[in-house]
Amino acid sequence: MSKTGRWARSKKEAQRLEDATEAHFADPVYYTASYRERVDDVDYYLAEAAQHERVLEYGCGNGRIALPIAYSGVAVTGVDRSAPMIHDFRRKLRRGNATVRSRVEVRRGDMRTLKLRSKGTKKTQ
Repeated sequence: MSKTGRWARSKKEAQRLEDATEAHFADPVYYTASYRERVDDVDYYLAEAAQHERVLEYGCGNGRIALPIAYSGVAVTGVDRSAPMIHDFRRKLRRGNATVRSRVEVRRGDMRTLKLRSKGTKKTQ
């Protein structure tokens, strides 16, 4: 699409939107409050994950979807590039059930470059 099209943005506007998005996904408290009542996607991913022994969630954030999957009995590898979100996810794991904790592997990294050891996982996002 040309720069004069409907979706054209100035560089300043594009940067402002990118910064706002980064802030949204870098603040676990804000993220949790923003998504508190959103459960339909969690239900969807729980149903999808139930068909597998292990899933991979890119953009796992602070575990909003990965933790319910792990509690359902499915092993989860979660990957996110936001250090504050990963820190919050790990904090939740430490405070949670040891059996669930054993089902979860949390990795900080960029999905475009991160190398994972395991193959055959089902992506949830």
